[in-house]
Amino acid sequence: MGEVKKAKQLQNFSPTLSIIIDDSNEMAWVSACGDKNSIRFVSESRFLGEVKKSLGLHKGQGIFSLGASSLSHSNARKALQLFSSKQYEPLRDIYKNA
Repeated sequence: MGEVKKAKQLQNFSPTLSIIIDDSNEMAWVSACGDKNSIRFVSESRFLGEVKKSLGLHKGQGIFSLGASSLSHSNARKALQLFSSKQYEPLRDIYKNA
């Protein structure tokens, strides 16, 4: 949490942790932001999976792109853990409930 305070002093850049899987379109990142009274986490994940195509009539391989602008500390940590272990169904729930 002290990293957020340091980042604020250094031109307002937020500390960010990223996981990028080579040779694919899969990635996840979490960034901390806020002030001393309220810290929140912003996150995005992209991964391959079965998506609806053609107006929802068909399914095929595609890229899921999920994002949240306000995650708790525990959910931000959980999102990275789930992504790195490729547990995408519970990962979707974290973003959906954010």
